[in-house]
Amino acid sequence: MEIDEQFLSNDFNVEHYVGKLLEENGSIPEQLTILGSNSVALDRHLKEQISAHYDQLLSQAGNIESLEEVLSILNQHIKGLKLSSSRTCDKVCELFKKTELRTMQLGRLHKTCSLLRNVIRILQLYGRLTNNNDGKAVNFGNDLAKNAQIIQELYDLSAQDTELKNLRLVQNELSRSKNFLQEILTCARQTLKQGAKQQHQAKVSSALQAFHNLRCLKQQMDGYGRELVNECSQILKFLDQSQQIVGKDDQNVRRDALSQPGSSTLNRHTQSSITIRTNLWNDLNRYVDFLQSICTQINVISLVASKKRDSTAHQLFDQLLSDCDIKEGKNFDRDSFYVKLFEKIVDQSKFSFDNANFLAKQTLESEYPRLLRYMEVVFAKLEGLKSTIPDGESKLRAIFELFETNYLSKSLARLFDSINIDDNNYNGIHSSSLSLDSKFQKRENVSSTPNLLGKSEIDSILRTINDEMDVCKFDRHLYEQARKNVAKTLKLFCVKCEQSLHIDEDARQIISSMTPVQKRNVEIANGLNYLYNGFQILWEQDSYLKQDIHLIESLSEMRSLMKSVVNMLTNAIQDALVSIIATMHQENFAIPQNVAQQCSLYVKEMQNFCNRVFRNYLNYYECKDLVREENAALARKVVDLFLIHTSLVRPINENGKLRMISDFVQVELALNPFFGYGSSESSSDMSFSSSFKHFKTAKSLFSAESLENVLDLGDAVESNDDRTIIPGVSISYSLLIHFIISISPPELPSPYVTAGWTLTKYVDQSMPLGENKMYCNDNADHDDVHWYASRSSELERLYFLKGTLENYARSVQDAGAISYASLYPRFYVYLRDLGCIGLGHTCNGASRSGPRAHLYFTATVTAAVTNQISA
Repeated sequence: MEIDEQFLSNDFNVEHYVGKLLEENGSIPEQLTILGSNSVALDRHLKEQISAHYDQLLSQAGNIESLEEVLSILNQHIKGLKLSSSRTCDKVCELFKKTELRTMQLGRLHKTCSLLRNVIRILQLYGRLTNNNDGKAVNFGNDLAKNAQIIQELYDLSAQDTELKNLRLVQNELSRSKNFLQEILTCARQTLKQGAKQQHQAKVSSALQAFHNLRCLKQQMDGYGRELVNECSQILKFLDQSQQIVGKDDQNVRRDALSQPGSSTLNRHTQSSITIRTNLWNDLNRYVDFLQSICTQINVISLVASKKRDSTAHQLFDQLLSDCDIKEGKNFDRDSFYVKLFEKIVDQSKFSFDNANFLAKQTLESEYPRLLRYMEVVFAKLEGLKSTIPDGESKLRAIFELFETNYLSKSLARLFDSINIDDNNYNGIHSSSLSLDSKFQKRENVSSTPNLLGKSEIDSILRTINDEMDVCKFDRHLYEQARKNVAKTLKLFCVKCEQSLHIDEDARQIISSMTPVQKRNVEIANGLNYLYNGFQILWEQDSYLKQDIHLIESLSEMRSLMKSVVNMLTNAIQDALVSIIATMHQENFAIPQNVAQQCSLYVKEMQNFCNRVFRNYLNYYECKDLVREENAALARKVVDLFLIHTSLVRPINENGKLRMISDFVQVELALNPFFGYGSSESSSDMSFSSSFKHFKTAKSLFSAESLENVLDLGDAVESNDDRTIIPGVSISYSLLIHFIISISPPELPSPYVTAGWTLTKYVDQSMPLGENKMYCNDNADHDDVHWYASRSSELERLYFLKGTLENYARSVQDAGAISYASLYPRFYVYLRDLGCIGLGHTCNGASRSGPRAHLYFTATVTAAVTNQISA
């Protein structure tokens, strides 16, 4: 049966439903019929349900009656429980009221007892403070830490219990305890100051313990630091007050001048300035004493704080300070308090000095070394406080950094002024002792060199350098800066000299007499030498100068400049000697037996040239040691060049050998001054030169009998002058081979002929040396000078000689000859024994000749030398 769901909804409204039916369908009878049919159907449905479930409905009805009986019984029980709970509640309330009353009584008893105990404790503590003096003044100094603990306890008792203030019995004691707190703080501060100044560790420890007992250790130590900073500020007020004094003195001077017409005010100004400067240094002395006191106080406090422990917690005072910082959220290290205290004092000092008046700054800048002398004692104390105040000295020096910079600038200006005496007309350095003009004007009309620094001016430079360094020697840091200024001064002197130096052709000529340009260069070198030697005296007296890198560099530049001046002359001399030696090959050394022996023309020319050079040029240089070094180097080069030229002279017979020996003797005499120039020792000391030993050995080669036997023996050969020729020791292998080739038959050509070069090209020019490149006929031009001298490696020289032998073997093969020169196989064996050719092979003219021998020799030489070069 379907019934409209609207009748089952919770918000069903009859009026609304009827209105809706009338609006949709206006037939009321029809709607009533429908509703009536529905009602009949619903009633019928209910009856069907009741009849279907009749037994169940009867059972439920019986259960309802049983439930009503149970509910009635429960209702009676609940009423009984309510009566019981009411009686129990009355009993509990009665007991609660009794307990509450007793609790209140007990609390009041406890409060009364606590108040009485606090009163008794206050009376006892106050009695200890007064020491039974009947109310007289309390002496806190007897036991400062204990009294501080008592006062702090009194303060805590009064702060905890406010009712104590209303008790007349302890009202007087509590009021006086507040005064005691301020008094003991003042006493503890005074004790700390006295103990720190007097270095009394017991007093300092007592004061720190008192501060800790009063629970204000960190605050009081910070306050102590602020007092020191304020004291520093008060002491440094003189830096500002002196300007006011100057102003007042100027007013007084002007007033006196008006009242006394015609009187001079200059002396009064001078006296006023002197008085102010004297007062300034006196005040600075007070400031230094204050810094010493600060160092002493910090030292004592740090020692006590790092060793002494709190009497209650048994912790170090440093640890207690760190705990205070940790509670404040700060990171603390052991030395932070002392470092910060010192930094605050340094910052205050720097601020005061940076803002000082003009007169104070001028005085401190001009007399900065004196200021450092005042600070020496403070630096020494800070040296002992390195563990407590790291970098204390550098921090303290930072206060006077501006003064130091200005002082060093003025010092450098004084040093430069000693050089820039007449900068507008400066053209060089003049050595008054040389009197070059007077010596040369006799032979030529030369104008004197204008406006040159004399020895007196250079002495003034040395005196200025010595004075500037002497003033600063007491302080390591300032002395180091002063040495830098001296190094800059020496460099400036070098720059001035270098600007005045001439390097044109007139400065290099050695044909005629010395030109004015050369005279000026000599004077420059002598002036440099005079300053160099004068500074060397200071150098030897002070070990710090020898360790200064800047001075070493400046002296090196000075010596290099002197060397460059001398080198202009020695290079020209070397070129001239090279040209003279090259004329050796124009001489005839195939001399008949009936011709008298005498030295060659080129030797006479060399002797005259050397004597003239020494007489007209080298004698005027005062830097004897440097000239001797350069001359020795020049002589070694000339000897080496002379030896290679003599080893290439061909043809030469026995009579020519005798002339060559005579030439050796005369060349030795000509070059002897170069080795011993300016030396007080004997000129025979030239024999210690390796080049000269080779020279002596080479001379002996011309007197040796059967010199070619060395190729067979590979051992020493005795000459006619009893000199032993040791190949590789007394003479190089390559030079010995050159000498042997020169005395060999013409069939074995010289190396430069085999290579297709001229003699000049072989001696004075070079070819690039490749790893596997064989020397053959090559007419290409090369610009590198001194081929033989530039090949310092003996292996390279032997490699080239091997190449010439190969070219010789190739030329023999091309000519269709059936044998080589008689010495050719010996050269092969000799080179093999020297390591240029592989061991284990033999070759001689009888067994191997012709093209087959040439091919075998070439292949062997190429492979062996290539391996040797690669290794």
